[in-house]
Amino acid sequence: MKFRNIRLFSVIAAATLAGASLAGLAFAGDGGSGNNPDKGSGGSTPGNNLSFPVINPEGVPKTLRGDYGVLAHNDWFWYYWELPEVTAGPPDLEPIHGACPADPDNTLFCDDGVEGTAVGDPPPVDAVPVYPQQDEFITWQAEQADWSAAPVDVDWIDWGDALEAVDWNLRSQVRAELVLYQDLPVPMLQYEMKHLDGFGIDELWGTTGTELDGMQATVYSPCARFTIQKLLVERDDPALVALVWVPTVPATDVTELVGGHWFGEGLIDAPIFNYAIYQTGQEEDPEAYNAENNIKGKIIYGYTWNVRNLNEGAGDYRMTFSFDEVCPIADDPETPEVDESEIAYLNTYFTDGVTQIVPLEEEEVESLLDAIMEGDETNNPSGGAVPVLDFPGNLTYADVRVEVKEGGGGGSSH
Repeated sequence: MKFRNIRLFSVIAAATLAGASLAGLAFAGDGGSGNNPDKGSGGSTPGNNLSFPVINPEGVPKTLRGDYGVLAHNDWFWYYWELPEVTAGPPDLEPIHGACPADPDNTLFCDDGVEGTAVGDPPPVDAVPVYPQQDEFITWQAEQADWSAAPVDVDWIDWGDALEAVDWNLRSQVRAELVLYQDLPVPMLQYEMKHLDGFGIDELWGTTGTELDGMQATVYSPCARFTIQKLLVERDDPALVALVWVPTVPATDVTELVGGHWFGEGLIDAPIFNYAIYQTGQEEDPEAYNAENNIKGKIIYGYTWNVRNLNEGAGDYRMTFSFDEVCPIADDPETPEVDESEIAYLNTYFTDGVTQIVPLEEEEVESLLDAIMEGDETNNPSGGAVPVLDFPGNLTYADVRVEVKEGGGGGSSH
C-alpha cells in the first residue's frame, strides 16, 4: 500500500538537520504545502489557521484567518489513522500513524498522484478526515480573548528545546523560539490537530474539526522584544552579575527608539539584533522578529538567526526576551478597523511566585543530541543555554554558545 507512515520524534524539528547548517531546531515552524491540489502555481501559500487559544493582555488582536468557531472547507482533506506502537528500535520513537491525501478525483481513495484517475488504495476503515493547514479554501479559528481589563501574570515560559540542549557554530542557523502560556480559569475553544506529513520546514498539520476545551492559552503581546548581544566574557563568569538592563526609551518616532539591552563595560557588546513585535509588524517575515501562527496553529515568538551573516565571532551570546512599556500598535493592512496610531500600554508580566520556565525533559535532550550527532558529527553537542528569569527586569534570557566549526569556517561580522 502507498500509505505514508510517520514516526514522530520527541523533538520533531531535529530530524531536519543536515550538513553544516543546523536549522530550525526549537519547535516546528511554518512549512509544507502538503500536496494540496487546490494551491495555485504562484508559489505562495496561505497562512496558518489558529488551533490553540490565545489571549491578548494589551487588547491588541492578532490577525487570524477564517471565522471564530467555524471550520470552512472545500470537501478536500487528508486521511489519518493510528497504527500500533513501536515495540523495537530507538526509545525516542513515538507511536506511528498513517496519513495520505484524499484523491481529488474520488475522495474515497488515497491520492494515486495521477490526475483524472482514482485507482489508489482505500484508507483503513478507522481513518478520519483531517483538513490541512495552508489551504486557500480551508479555514478555522480557535478562540482569541481580550484580557486587558487586569494585569496578566504569565504562568509558563517555554524556550526552544535546542537552545537549552546544544551549542552552535559560526555556520549555524539558530531558530530561536519562545512560547508564553497562560493557565485558564475557564476553557477556551481549541481545535484538535494531527500531524500529517514531513518534518521541520516541510511539516504539515491539520485539524479533525473536533472542538476541545482548551485549559491553556498562548499570550500575544505586540510589546515583546528580542535582543541578541555578544558577551565579552564566558557565560559562567561571575562578573556578569554586574550587567544592568536598560529598558527601551519611549519615543514618538519608533525608528528612533533605543531598544532594551544589557549594559556593562567590558562585559557585553551593543546589540547585533534588537527588535520588538510592533516594529516588524505582523507580516511574519522570516528575517524579522515575529509573533507567528505556526503550522500547529499556535502563536509563538520566533526569529531565525543566520549566524554566518550576523556575528561578532565565536563566543557566548545573550538572547533576551523582554517587553517595552509602551508600544505603537503594529501596522497591519489586514485590520483596517484597528487604529495603528494608538499606543498600547504593557499589561504582560513575569511575576515571582507565578511565572515559571518549562523544564527541558531529559528524554528530549537525549533524543535531540542523537539527532544532531547523526546529522552533523562535527558539531559539539554539549552545554546548551540555561534560561533565566529576571523578575525586576520583567524579562527572561539565555546565554547561547557559538563555536568555530570544526574543520575550518567562520562567519562575517556585521
